[in-house]
Amino acid sequence: MAMQRRSRPHEPLYRTLARDLRQAIAARVYPQGALLPTEEELCTAHAISRHTAREALRLLAEDGLIERRRGAGSIVARSDGPRPFTQSVRGVPELLQYARDARLVIDTYAPAQPTPRERAELGLVAGKWIRITGLRGDPETPIAISIIHVRPDLCPSRSEIEASAGAITERIEKRSGIRVERIEQSITAATLTAAEARRLRVAPGTPALRTVRQYVGADGVFQASVSLHPAGRFTYSMTLERARRR
Repeated sequence: MAMQRRSRPHEPLYRTLARDLRQAIAARVYPQGALLPTEEELCTAHAISRHTAREALRLLAEDGLIERRRGAGSIVARSDGPRPFTQSVRGVPELLQYARDARLVIDTYAPAQPTPRERAELGLVAGKWIRITGLRGDPETPIAISIIHVRPDLCPSRSEIEASAGAITERIEKRSGIRVERIEQSITAATLTAAEARRLRVAPGTPALRTVRQYVGADGVFQASVSLHPAGRFTYSMTLERARRR
């Protein structure tokens, strides 16, 4: 099937192709169980490189829309959009795993003075912090908007964060020796504004989960974040165990 290529400004070609293939799958042009065109067929139909075709199919596979089987090709596994991100939490390691799995695509990275409201909510001391904003997950179907504040003397560079699949907190622990003593977290319901909805590619007024996290070391909070997760793209799972009697 030949699809009309509709690139958005500054959008990589493989994301354009992935978006068009998603739409074709949703429209049942390729129903569940059907084979997608091969990388070679996509290259011929769209005049693109093998790398571009491979990256587009990778995004679809990460969303759970297709299964790539050696010798069989790319088979449509489902057509109802990407699977929601599920975070199962039992302790600090699981919370840090979230940052590994839901990679941050940075929009802005700059020193900034937190507002009085941010200082009160996040437990930040007065002064400049490194303020990082961006989207988590695939920008085509992001799972969250995140705003992160990091102590300037501890914050990795933008290039370090972008090059690493790990959590910012883990890089801080390895470099400085500071240890996360505890993570304080609160979760509230929210409604997305028009601007937030545009960034997350959902309708204005969509319900969301707002998570606030404070990463606390021996000297207090050294990193804090606020994230907005649109309904349907994020599940928070927690296991509570009864304390054993001694």
